[in-house]
Amino acid sequence: MKIRMSFLILFFLIAASCSDQKKITVTSPDGNIKFVIFPGLAGENNGSPGFALEAGNRKILLPSFIQINTGNVTEMNDFHIIKVENESVNNQWTNNFGEKKEVPDRYNQLKIFLKNKKMKINLICRAYDEGVAFAYEFPEQEGMDSVTITDEKILFRFPDDYNAWSAARAQAQYSHVPLSKIKNGCERPLIVEIDSTLIIALAEAKLVDYARMKFEPDTASGIAIRTLLGSEVIKSVPFSHHGG
Repeated sequence: MKIRMSFLILFFLIAASCSDQKKITVTSPDGNIKFVIFPGLAGENNGSPGFALEAGNRKILLPSFIQINTGNVTEMNDFHIIKVENESVNNQWTNNFGEKKEVPDRYNQLKIFLKNKKMKINLICRAYDEGVAFAYEFPEQEGMDSVTITDEKILFRFPDDYNAWSAARAQAQYSHVPLSKIKNGCERPLIVEIDSTLIIALAEAKLVDYARMKFEPDTASGIAIRTLLGSEVIKSVPFSHHGG
């Protein structure tokens, strides 16, 4: 079955649990990284699904959210959890390029099945020792044979106005500026310097038959970066956009 999947990956240079409907946590195999998922942030952005990120004792991302505009943004709120599936993977893959041939593929994963009055949507969240990745899916469902995505707003809220390396367009020279000063529509990956020991990259994995993602500042949400689609996307449901 085809399922829509779009990963965002954060790579760091440095058993999942579900306590209630308000917070679910997936932890990296080494226990250093904690990725917290909220089915819906009550009182924030119309209750859209959200997330936060910690590495060690540091808050890397403050509570952030995912908002997929399907033409009627009010459909993408007030989700509740139907079920949660856990998976742990300890594998490797062969890299035909670069210095390291055998690359570890080790992570813990949660698949969170969400539903509101209008639709079903699934979140797939992975925590690696090196970082985290997440995706959303539109599964097969009654009354929905296609979906038009006009915008894909994924908000990343940071504790401080960190310096970033950003390119305003494809093949443009990278500039070293605070997050609040990046250009609208800048390219990925977006490199963010948390401190001298931790640097992260916001990126998109395996972009196939789908509009590319760009970034811009979101000053209405403190120090934050939001994503936006390069163009409208129309797909049959279920559909897939795999990454990892």
